[in-house]
Amino acid sequence: MTFTRAEKAGQLSEDMIAAILTVYGYRFDRQQIIGRTIYGRRWRVDFVLRNVREYPQGIILECKSQKRRGSVDEKFLYLLESIRRGPLPAIVIAHGRGIRDAADWLRDQCDPERLIAVFDLEEFVSWLRDITIE
Repeated sequence: MTFTRAEKAGQLSEDMIAAILTVYGYRFDRQQIIGRTIYGRRWRVDFVLRNVREYPQGIILECKSQKRRGSVDEKFLYLLESIRRGPLPAIVIAHGRGIRDAADWLRDQCDPERLIAVFDLEEFVSWLRDITIE
């Protein structure tokens, strides 16, 4: 199977997040189907963290990386609505120059119940250090 440059970048981003989670002792599932999207399709999320004390049912992590403006940031409305209707709270990790404006918009949509936070990679690592795992 041949991957596009964007798919390779996305895979690398997810692999980095998985390595960070492992170093900090988190239990997680990758590419987990957790329900249905707003279009009724199976919703496969990047990660579900399983041992965060504040979120005993689990918390979704979605990783979005983009160097230039394009398709990833254009999907944020779809992602937001799926998160709002989803079964678990979520965090979006958005990094890269091409995603900053969209990430700022998405950050403004955060709420304490569904979309908990939108972090860049550095902010996400800081968050990991501050929360309690079981």
